Amino acid sequence: MDTLVGLFPPTMGYDFEKLNQGIYESGPEKTAHAGMALGALRNVRGVLTRLHEALTKRGHELDPYSGIGYLYEEVRYPIEKLEAFLETKHANGIVPIDEEAASIFAFFIRAKLEELREIAGEIDAE
Repeated sequence: MDTLVGLFPPTMGYDFEKLNQGIYESGPEKTAHAGMALGALRNVRGVLTRLHEALTKRGHELDPYSGIGYLYEEVRYPIEKLEAFLETKHANGIVPIDEEAASIFAFFIRAKLEELREIAGEIDAE
């Protein structure tokens, strides 16, 4: 059986570097960096989707009151806000939140993904 921890690629750190670059780039390359950051955010969403599918396959419910379900639900809102920020920046529009808020969302998502990875390791060990 494949491990849940294996769903978290070693390139996650790179994805978050690209997210931060997309958040803070304000020069002529800002739309390109925002586009790369959107790709990185899609990678993060992909990890969450694959984790959900693997947990469901193993018979684990993502109940919002369970540890993993609660963490999974916690990242939904910041991902949506960060995605809206990056999509607007990529389209050269007026962003709905400032860079500092976007950076806080990225930091929060990264921390929660690490918590999810730790719980996935605990489930793997069962």
